[in-house]
Amino acid sequence: MSEGPEVKITADKIWNALSGKKIANILNNKIDNSLEYKIIGSSTEYVKTFGKNIVIKFSSGVYLRNHMMMWGKWRIYERAEYESGTAKSPPHSSYTKLKHKNTDKIQVKREEVSDVRKDSRNRLTIITSDKVLVQFNGPILQFSLNDPAIMEPIASLGPDAMSPNYDKDTVMDIMKSKSKNTGMIISNALLDQNILSGIGNKYKSEILFLNNIYPFEKVTTFSNDELDRLVMDVPEY
Repeated sequence: MSEGPEVKITADKIWNALSGKKIANILNNKIDNSLEYKIIGSSTEYVKTFGKNIVIKFSSGVYLRNHMMMWGKWRIYERAEYESGTAKSPPHSSYTKLKHKNTDKIQVKREEVSDVRKDSRNRLTIITSDKVLVQFNGPILQFSLNDPAIMEPIASLGPDAMSPNYDKDTVMDIMKSKSKNTGMIISNALLDQNILSGIGNKYKSEILFLNNIYPFEKVTTFSNDELDRLVMDVPEY
């Protein structure tokens, strides 16, 4: 799963590809026609992250919320290579169970699609005059005229670890409040997106390791100074 730092890097790449350009076309089989028409011909007002969510706002007032979950990824291509059929998709792993006499053996095959336009994992394509952005396997692609930042699930997220306005004091207050009389362990607290958004298993493990903290220790056993040091040790971008 993409976590805060990777999501922020992806969002910055999307912004760099879309900034100052008109949307020539958008391909998604679930988008409402009225929203599709609003997006085509518009430009991109901003690309922001909220924890593991990416929000794109188009100048026509349409928002797109994307959460990549475990499998989603974005790729950016030159339009010329996309239209010529030379733009290649990310490698695709498939698993085959081979039957043997005494055992089942799992064989992993790495496949590569030679033309991204024919990739069944393609969920969204955004086309500008010179770039093509393709979203693969992302299960959450929500188009709306309402700002996702003030709606669920983003509205309930805790402070974003990657935000320049990250507030460690708020994180500490929420963590102490949610763990009071609950027996919450510190590893679960770091993964709770309503306490601190953007952290997943990878960065949780790194933060605890670097601070030499036992992952099953209860939050209530930590002093304020210990929590202060812990919530400051979030991934740097």
